[in-house]
Amino acid sequence: MATEVAQIPAEETPAVAAAATTENAAAEQAEKPAAEPVAVAAAVAENAAANNAQDNNKEDAKASPAAAAAAADGAADAKKDGGEAAAAAPAKSEAPAQKFNVHKTNFEKDIIYLYQFSRTPLLPSLSPYCLKVETWLRLVGLKYENVDHKMRFRSKKGQLPFIELNGEEIADSAIIIKELSAKYEKNLDAALTAEQRNVSYATIAMLENHLIWIIFYWRAKYPDNVLKGYKVNLQHALGLRLPNSILNFFFKITFGRKWFQGTKKLKAHGIGVHSAEEIEEFGKNDLKVLSEMLDCKPFFFGDEPTTLDVVAFAVLSQLHYLSKDIAYPLRDYMTEKCPNLIGHVSRMKDKCFPDWDEICTKLDLNAHIPKPEPETKEGKEGGEQEKSNEQEGTEGDKIEKELEKDKSNEKESTEENKEKEETKLRLELDGSRHGAAGATAAPRIMSNQLFFLSLADIFSVYPAIFKERSEQLRKTKHIYLPSDEQWQDKMYYMLLEIQRQVNEASDVNISLKDIDKRDKPVFDPERITKIISPGVSPNGRRSRVLKYCHATTVRIRLKASARWNLPTIANAAKLLRKPPLPVNFQNEHEMRLAYSLIYDVFRYKTVLCNALSDVGFFELEENQKYIKDEQRIWLMLFELYDRHFRNQLAEVLWRHRIRLAASISRMRIGVGALRLSQLLPIHLQNEKVAIAAANPVVTGWINPFLVRSKAEADKILMEMGYTVHGPDDEQPLLEQHCKWDNICPLVISVIPKDRSEFTKSVLMTKHLFIMQDKNFSYGPAIMSKLMDYFQLYGDILQTHIDSPRSTAYLAALFYSVNRVNNFYVYGAGANLKDYRRYMESIGVNNIRLFGDAFTSFPMESNRFRTVVGVFATPPNSFSAISDPIDLICSRGGDLSMLEVLTESEVSDEGKQRVGCILEEQLLTLTMSMSRPQIQFVLYQTHSIVNTENEDMVQHVLQVINKLALEKHRQAYREVKRLEAIAEAEAANIPAAAMSKESPRKKEKLSAEDKRKSQPGEPGEPAVPVVQLPRVDSIDLICTPDIDEFVLDTVPDICINQDNCIKHQTTGSFLSLIRRKSLTHLNEKYLISMAERRGLFGKPDRDKSKSKAVKLQEINEQPPPDATYDNSSATSRAAGQQAVSIILASTVKLRYGVTDKDELQLIIV
Repeated sequence: MATEVAQIPAEETPAVAAAATTENAAAEQAEKPAAEPVAVAAAVAENAAANNAQDNNKEDAKASPAAAAAAADGAADAKKDGGEAAAAAPAKSEAPAQKFNVHKTNFEKDIIYLYQFSRTPLLPSLSPYCLKVETWLRLVGLKYENVDHKMRFRSKKGQLPFIELNGEEIADSAIIIKELSAKYEKNLDAALTAEQRNVSYATIAMLENHLIWIIFYWRAKYPDNVLKGYKVNLQHALGLRLPNSILNFFFKITFGRKWFQGTKKLKAHGIGVHSAEEIEEFGKNDLKVLSEMLDCKPFFFGDEPTTLDVVAFAVLSQLHYLSKDIAYPLRDYMTEKCPNLIGHVSRMKDKCFPDWDEICTKLDLNAHIPKPEPETKEGKEGGEQEKSNEQEGTEGDKIEKELEKDKSNEKESTEENKEKEETKLRLELDGSRHGAAGATAAPRIMSNQLFFLSLADIFSVYPAIFKERSEQLRKTKHIYLPSDEQWQDKMYYMLLEIQRQVNEASDVNISLKDIDKRDKPVFDPERITKIISPGVSPNGRRSRVLKYCHATTVRIRLKASARWNLPTIANAAKLLRKPPLPVNFQNEHEMRLAYSLIYDVFRYKTVLCNALSDVGFFELEENQKYIKDEQRIWLMLFELYDRHFRNQLAEVLWRHRIRLAASISRMRIGVGALRLSQLLPIHLQNEKVAIAAANPVVTGWINPFLVRSKAEADKILMEMGYTVHGPDDEQPLLEQHCKWDNICPLVISVIPKDRSEFTKSVLMTKHLFIMQDKNFSYGPAIMSKLMDYFQLYGDILQTHIDSPRSTAYLAALFYSVNRVNNFYVYGAGANLKDYRRYMESIGVNNIRLFGDAFTSFPMESNRFRTVVGVFATPPNSFSAISDPIDLICSRGGDLSMLEVLTESEVSDEGKQRVGCILEEQLLTLTMSMSRPQIQFVLYQTHSIVNTENEDMVQHVLQVINKLALEKHRQAYREVKRLEAIAEAEAANIPAAAMSKESPRKKEKLSAEDKRKSQPGEPGEPAVPVVQLPRVDSIDLICTPDIDEFVLDTVPDICINQDNCIKHQTTGSFLSLIRRKSLTHLNEKYLISMAERRGLFGKPDRDKSKSKAVKLQEINEQPPPDATYDNSSATSRAAGQQAVSIILASTVKLRYGVTDKDELQLIIV
């Protein structure tokens, strides 16, 4: 079933480590072009190791039976392909009369061979699907046998369980039961009515598509509890000798990343988008439904079990047999509220697994098969001798002798040798990048190193580093609030100055927001995406979908042949030289090819280093001169492997080609890697660069600074022979066609006949079209719409430049946005001149670049006074981008960035760099949200690491809101202190005995003296002045809406408003943070501030009164403000007549502004 295919990773719960060794190890995924080099290299390895005197490892010379078998199978292809490597292959053994594409080649007829997970001490299988199939087989009485494959095999669909029957593979639990039911006429549901079958089908769908995912969610969230709760012995499950402590460690750090990849699959299913409490409630509802269906019956449809009983038992067993030492509310709920389900599980267990205790005690996969009586030692030896006599033959004798020799060697090894081997393995795992220790290590140790490397998740260190850095920064954070009196005064007089300019303007219709606004041209008048602001609509979305969007992607197939030509190799070699040689690329296509090759070389550098160390390449005297040029040696070796060790290109490696091929082959055989990429860490196994290079679709954006309108752009494209499609066109993208994007304005997708020629066209050379991957377009596209979304006017700031083209794209979008006055970009650093030169070359003229770091400015700086929105783009891991080469090329060919993106291990230097990145992200978000004028922040990363995404945003949001609340509580404490002083005055204390902070003395001081007499350190934020009723308890205080930040939904900017962006791989994490109540610096704000200051009939409040703070909602109505003038309009008019007197005493005294001027500004 389709659902089971989608959730297969969740089924692989018992042992992540084993799955990593042969990730998705399906036979069809191996593909013949990739399998043949393995067989050829294995044959070469066996022969070369025996003949080469420089090979010091006898164990390699013998090779393994698996290597010999692989060599025999590939000998014929080796002779065809080539040269000396083929000549070195051993003789091919006789092929069987008929070949079956199955793992169990010596099968017995009509025996079902079941491949599933290993046993656990509490449960026959941790996969409900595996347990479902085995339960069904036992219930119907079919003869089957479990294959002890240590979880190294997967079906052709990449699944467990699967079966092999008479040389044929059948995968997927539902299909297995369906096929076997038809073949052997074993239908458990034959007696059910049509209505009962429908109920059974719907309930099974609920169990497998809902309740199972709820269990998988818990397992993904608490991987450590999976090991403890089911008492999993990974050493037995994987068939490894390594200590369980090491295996458990790698299980925990790779579990969530390996299969759920940051819970993406859970979110794609739908469960992952809910909170833990909601998911728990879903599970309880499912259990309640099952319990009510079962009622008092022994089974769901009567006295005999059906398929529904089998599925329910397989799923509910995962809950019931979880150890009581592990807390799990769903299991406790079933035990307490659904006892009939517990009884059902017990009945199914007794009926289908009478040997349950033996299975869980001995962890025997085939406890149901009668075992022969134990033989004596002499009889056993005699039986082995008879068996060996039956298998006499040239090849059989050879293998038998090798096995006997291996056994004798194992007997001779002492405990001391075992400890040395384990110590050596640990040293190898912690070895240097150049693989110096690997030069003398045994191939088995090298395979173990690559095994753990393939498991390694370098992002697992992020949470610990993040916790450490966040604790260091916690004590140094300050915050300014929109309710601060000092900031409000600044904004008030800034608006007064703007209003003065408005009054002096010749246009009588101009307003505050129009004073700095310039009319901007519209690139595409017909493209109007109406995004309803949350200030107008409760949810800020359209009420209906106009039309559904269609993707512009095409199917991509990677070529099995060599992908690089000599010019590309030469350019890459120049760049990798120390120091690098200058390379003049003819076009961007050549540049991308060269850096794509270097990316692959860096990606496989650990494998290449191991191969070179294994053959002792740098130990030879004639090769020591190449040690400083190691990266170019990697390049030549990678190219040699890519061409299957055919055709001479580098003489220095050509002499060692046989031994190098053997070394790489041994590495692959040692861990069962069907592809070379399976030797790499998880995050490097994806062939995304190769896919991007083979993708015929070119994406980019039209430069509106040079092409003034969409009509002009369409004309240029049609003159070049392209057929132009609109964003709502449903036709597929074909060659010589282009299509405007439905999400990102200005972006088009093109399929040229020749990508290289396209980069030489006028579009590219004249900068009319800027090539850019769409991963870097979504964030700027959304940012350009947020000013309209929130109905704000002002300046926008970008904190960092990760890609100059992406920043230029955002400037191009602001080209038509009237609400944006200025666009500031910080963080250019040493590249400031280069970035400014690039912006000038493509015509961008509405951007102000700065080399200073955004986080380097103090909170008191006035530089960001008019900024209302921040586009936070701090440095990150860039682990989510689909085309890293686009990022590298946009940065002018940054090799250091390329090395960082291809790191396979986290060194001390790498941890330090990760710490700096996380610290910069913390500071960027914190300082953006600590400035009172900032109304919203759009946070963007290109990362799959939750620590950089959701965890980072939630942490900073919690810290900022906590600081704001604490500041208001501090204001409350100040209120109580002043009240205590006032009470002391009421006790007739003489004025001479009062302190300067006494409210009575404050009334006698002038405004200037009063400011001097107030306590407070310089630079400290002012106390909030929000006037609300006072309270007696500090616990009732809460943060005003203007001071509190909340997470908002990222608006749907698609022209069809169908949320199509959620179904696309954007390569970006975007989080929109805004103030709960936005502050609009407009005429209304100016008038409200004037009213608060008493300029419109409302007298100035008694300064001796306490400065109150916002309260939590309570039932009692707050007392009316006694100082507020709620009289008739006549009284208010009288107050306006006194406005000049108030202005004279306030403005002139404090700011030197005449009462007439300010009155005119305010009234206008």
